[in-house]
Amino acid sequence: MPESKSLTTLDRRQRILLAAVCGLVFAESLVLTIVAPLLPITAREKGVSNFEVGILFGVAWLASALSGIVHGKLLSRITPKSMSIAGCVVTALAAVGIGLAGEFSRGRVEFLPSLLVLRIIQGSGFSAIAVAVQAILSAEMPEHGLGVQAAYQGSVALGFTLSPPIAGGLYAANGFWLPFIVMSVILVIILVIAVIPLRHLKGQVVQHKSGQYFPLLLQPRALLTVAHSLVIAAVFRFFEGFIPVHMHEQFGWGPAEVAWLFTVCAVVFLIFLPIWVKLNSALMGNVAVMSWCMYMSGFSLILLAPAPFIPVEYPWWITSLVCLVYIISYTGAIVTNVPDLNFIAGKTGYPDNYGTYGIVSASVNGALTSGFFSGPFIGGALTDHIGFAWTTVVFGLIQCVFGLLLIARLIVDRVLGHKDGTVGLTRQISKQLSKAGVESGVESSEMVYLEHNDHTQYNTGTSDDKGIENKAFDGSSDVKSPISCDPGKLTNNVPGSTTCDIPKSHVETENSGSATTESTAETSSDSGVDDTEHQNTAPMKQTADGSKSN
Repeated sequence: MPESKSLTTLDRRQRILLAAVCGLVFAESLVLTIVAPLLPITAREKGVSNFEVGILFGVAWLASALSGIVHGKLLSRITPKSMSIAGCVVTALAAVGIGLAGEFSRGRVEFLPSLLVLRIIQGSGFSAIAVAVQAILSAEMPEHGLGVQAAYQGSVALGFTLSPPIAGGLYAANGFWLPFIVMSVILVIILVIAVIPLRHLKGQVVQHKSGQYFPLLLQPRALLTVAHSLVIAAVFRFFEGFIPVHMHEQFGWGPAEVAWLFTVCAVVFLIFLPIWVKLNSALMGNVAVMSWCMYMSGFSLILLAPAPFIPVEYPWWITSLVCLVYIISYTGAIVTNVPDLNFIAGKTGYPDNYGTYGIVSASVNGALTSGFFSGPFIGGALTDHIGFAWTTVVFGLIQCVFGLLLIARLIVDRVLGHKDGTVGLTRQISKQLSKAGVESGVESSEMVYLEHNDHTQYNTGTSDDKGIENKAFDGSSDVKSPISCDPGKLTNNVPGSTTCDIPKSHVETENSGSATTESTAETSSDSGVDDTEHQNTAPMKQTADGSKSN
């Protein structure tokens, strides 16, 4: 497995970029969750029922999941920087609107519809930022996949943890509206600072073709990874929503004790993020970590209540330790999803560009937010019918089943020779081409093949300011589809490069017929046949006066 490098190996530009995008995610998390301690009280004063309050909380996650599908498709068309800016502005404006609606609306009729619309807008803004930031991290730091995911998830967790006490303090100072105004201003300030490093993203060009979901998500391994994201998110939201009630009924805990438990859980989450990054290599890769964490989480949930078939009553400190074990397992599971799906996308043949990373990040974030939305509803319905203890058993068994499926995937991958881990996509193609040219004595305008994982880079010729007029061919022997390469718009994102990325199988097809293609090319040239009809045409050289020759 290719080991994920430590964040200490990032260069100065990457460190600044990582700090900027993590700051955006942190501020966005603050703004999105600031309603948690404030909305129930204010909604009750406006005459809103508990069920309607639950809808106001959940609709933001539902909007985030649904809008993420669109954001993933649009990312390559409007660039990550533009999507990040739009998401921050929309979220900030929606937060200001929520504060003003809570302060000045008169009764349920005005309060509920306005809050519903604003929470939908807020969730959509959060999705735009999450998709853009995940894609930026994957594209800019491909060799640090697990480390940057740990930094991203740590920023989200820190925002979720600090939001309630900050909101409570500002609410006590000057009412419902002040926390939303202050948090929105903080988000805009961080956005202004972050725009500077976002201007220098590699490969950030407007593309006229979006990534495709179905070729990736129809892969069984990819589908299992996305389902894994949904399950861990749903179980986490169930745990977060119902453990306070359980601790109150079982041990008489009040809000203060529950707040302390959540604070300790957040600290443990942040501590174990880098630990799981280190353990990923020791445990043989992403799939092994995911399966291990699913079993840890499943058994901890079964022991949480505990299960009705376990005739033991716990003291409060054992239940608290079980909660910490669950948080540790959740920490390890959540950092592996995006790197693993990037790995699968690379093996499936997806190109190394923002179209691919937008699809990957939207798929994972959509699954996570769908779980955040559905977990409390499913858990609440089960708790009402079978009780909290049996509900934890159900969720625990579901996670154990997923752990078994992940082990089966790991075994199949080993049998088929697939290497588990984080994909290292082609960021050093030009250096490899230069090195190969020096070692083999091949000129830059000649054909060069370099094998890289499952793809081969195909050097098609020299370039100038007007672009590359030579054509590489991508397709089987039955389909011949020319691909024109333009400077600054290649898969390796190096302006002026002459490299196109084509599937390895196509190169093998060309090599197998190399004995006959040279004569075929000469014959077609003499007879006036267009050389684009032949897949294996020799590359063209462009001279200084603009003429072309073989």
